[in-house]
Amino acid sequence: IWDNWSVGWGALLVITAFTGFAASYAFYLVGNSFVVKGDEQYLKGAYREALDYYERAIRFGSRQTSGAWTNRGNCLRHLGMLNEARQSHEIALKIDDKNEVAWANLGAVLLLMNDLPGAIDAYNHSLELKPNYVVAINNKGVALANMDDLVSANRLFKKAIEIRPRYKAA
Repeated sequence: IWDNWSVGWGALLVITAFTGFAASYAFYLVGNSFVVKGDEQYLKGAYREALDYYERAIRFGSRQTSGAWTNRGNCLRHLGMLNEARQSHEIALKIDDKNEVAWANLGAVLLLMNDLPGAIDAYNHSLELKPNYVVAINNKGVALANMDDLVSANRLFKKAIEIRPRYKAA
């Protein structure tokens, strides 16, 4: 009797574990689909709609949670909610401090908030992770230009164009 009882409970534990895994995987897929839908809306300039999708992805625990937080921050930046945008990028970086995009996005918000040293520091973090990240190179140049360091800014703009000759922002 004991052998049959333990086999039955063992099977039940395996089934329960598999069910938990399946549910977690379903949440993962749903969360990632919300990131994709948010990206589609963001590219259309529909920032409020994109924000809703990114927030859903965060609630569902998307594998791309750091990305969802930084994308949320980008939407908030476009909507003029700079403090909230900064907080979103900071949360993204607490989740994944190796996210060079989140560092560059934080820099963009700090630049708009006129925290030029903070922006440059964020761009430096981004460039430590990805030295040829054109967005961070260019935006660091913008921050330096706003600090009247035009020689350094111009050098960075030229570097951005060398890396990506068709980069329009530089």
